[in-house]
Amino acid sequence: MDMDSVAQQPPNGGTPPSPDSVPAQPVAAAPEAATPNVAPDAAPGAAPSVAQGVNPVQPAPGYAPQAAAVPQAAYAPQPGYAPQAAYAPQPGYAPGYGQQQYVGQGYPGQPYGAPPSAPPKKKLPVWLFIVIGVVVLALIGGGIFWATSRGGGGGTTPTPTEITPTVQPDEVVQEFMQDLADGNSAAAIALMQTPPTDPTFMTDAVLAKSAELAPITNITATRADVSSDWVAVSYNLGDQPASTSFQTVQSGDGYVIANATLKVDVTDIYKFAHTATLNGVPLDGTMVSSVELFPGVYQVDLGSDYLALSTDQFTVSGPTSDSSWTADYVLADGAQAKIAAAVHAKLKACLAAKSLTTDCGFYATAPKGVTINKSTIKWAISSGKNDFSGAKFELGYPPTTVSASIKVSVKMTCKSTGGRSYYNNPIPIKGVDVDFSDPDNIDVEFSY
Repeated sequence: MDMDSVAQQPPNGGTPPSPDSVPAQPVAAAPEAATPNVAPDAAPGAAPSVAQGVNPVQPAPGYAPQAAAVPQAAYAPQPGYAPQAAYAPQPGYAPGYGQQQYVGQGYPGQPYGAPPSAPPKKKLPVWLFIVIGVVVLALIGGGIFWATSRGGGGGTTPTPTEITPTVQPDEVVQEFMQDLADGNSAAAIALMQTPPTDPTFMTDAVLAKSAELAPITNITATRADVSSDWVAVSYNLGDQPASTSFQTVQSGDGYVIANATLKVDVTDIYKFAHTATLNGVPLDGTMVSSVELFPGVYQVDLGSDYLALSTDQFTVSGPTSDSSWTADYVLADGAQAKIAAAVHAKLKACLAAKSLTTDCGFYATAPKGVTINKSTIKWAISSGKNDFSGAKFELGYPPTTVSASIKVSVKMTCKSTGGRSYYNNPIPIKGVDVDFSDPDNIDVEFSY
């Protein structure tokens, strides 16, 4: 019979075997004569009692009783599993030939059919709980750090050390603009997040010149959005309205201005006039390419008697202004007359030369074999005048040069050492070019 197919319930009408009759682990034994089971406290001569948990079997008529089957050796139970007890045969049936007797399922100390009790739990060591606690705390701490570093999905939580500003951004911008109006450059620079790398044109003297040209008045700084760090400001430069915006950043319990100035490219201003000044401060023509400036009006003076700018002033309304200020070069007032005089002086000197060749470019050659008496050489204007005040001199490139069309002709007369007279045909002069890059040494060249 397959042992797994036997129902693990007591047969109907059967009596569950006593727990004491089931050994904890059956042990295989050699066959030996049955020994009557006699209770220890039974009287002498008492009949042997029936073994607990086993029903007595009567032999069938005509058959000798079979010897009891030797129980098979039990297998050692696997760890964590309790061994199953043998099954008892149903009442009224004798074990068949070669069959083993089965004892009903039961466990020591439990009633028949009761579920097996769980094996006693082992106590975990204390150190294991400590390790687990440390790991849990570390995971919690790491999770908090990750959440705060990623913003927690809903902004950062103010820390106890966070400083609440005592002034507002618009108040800082209002104060900054007022410092400029008052000509206090040091106070204005103190409100800047980053001090200027070159404050040459951010001094009290430069601000004073700006105030002279167009004072700053009617300052109004407003912050349209309380959550924004940008501040709009409107004001007047002289009689002209102006406006700009400043970005602020918190610094300690206050705010500073992140973009307070504007860098203006002045390369074209001084490129051909190294004596130029900006609000009275000289520009260095070999080093300066751009200058950092406060809001205000600025004036450029090229410092030249010949060259000027079409407009000598420009405005910086704020850090968001257009930084590409340019101006056209023009001849300075009185430059035309000065240039005409320089041309006249040059031609006059050439006409006075006692030489067949001159610095003005016109010349004559003596006939072959004739020696000219230099003291008799005389250059003169044959047509036109040595007066160029009516000439229209126009700027060229570079703008320190001018040119003009002129109409004048010159001729030469002379005598040889033998006393014979000579002359040449008139030489027309059609134009003149003047370079005044060095005002102390004006260069005049005639063209033919």
